[in-house]
Amino acid sequence: MSLPARRRLICERLSRRIGEVVPAELGRWDEAWDIVRGPSNVFLDALTAYLEHDTPESRAAIQHAADELVRAWRRAGEVWEARGRPTSATRERANA
Repeated sequence: MSLPARRRLICERLSRRIGEVVPAELGRWDEAWDIVRGPSNVFLDALTAYLEHDTPESRAAIQHAADELVRAWRRAGEVWEARGRPTSATRERANA
């Protein structure tokens, strides 16, 4: 399998996992992206390392990073729910 195909497959699987724990509307809330930025960057770094060198360590690292990213999205969903499911437009009106 080519590297782009492997990358796409891994990201599609992760996307499905995230979709199982949070509603799609959450992605429209800018603050959710703020919450998941760090874990997303760690995942992307782990993905790059895994694709460059497929080792047991890189596999473990990408699995851990994916798990952490799913947890971050779950946390973002909890914050979103606690705040009444705001939209980015809600935040913009509050800051005006």
